[in-house]
Amino acid sequence: MSLASVERWNLGLSGVAVATSLALSTPHFTTSLAAGALLEAVNFGALHRGARHFFAGEIAGAGPWLGLFALRFVLLASGIFLTLAAGAHPVALLIG
Repeated sequence: MSLASVERWNLGLSGVAVATSLALSTPHFTTSLAAGALLEAVNFGALHRGARHFFAGEIAGAGPWLGLFALRFVLLASGIFLTLAAGAHPVALLIG
């Protein structure tokens, strides 16, 4: 699987944010930021690939794309809830 340029930039910026957090903050904050960056990268990659398939005409109509969009949103919300329930720092999760 190859990543698009925008996805590589996204991962690079997330890596810089995690490294900066590691140097300037507590390990708990850094771990929470990394968890947020992971959730964001997976979500962004899925959104980018879904939109690319939709605009290429590989997904017939808006209904299936909206269904996948809603499923992705529910999975992201569940991931955020579980991460916060596990004790993640909310501000770091938001930054990530």
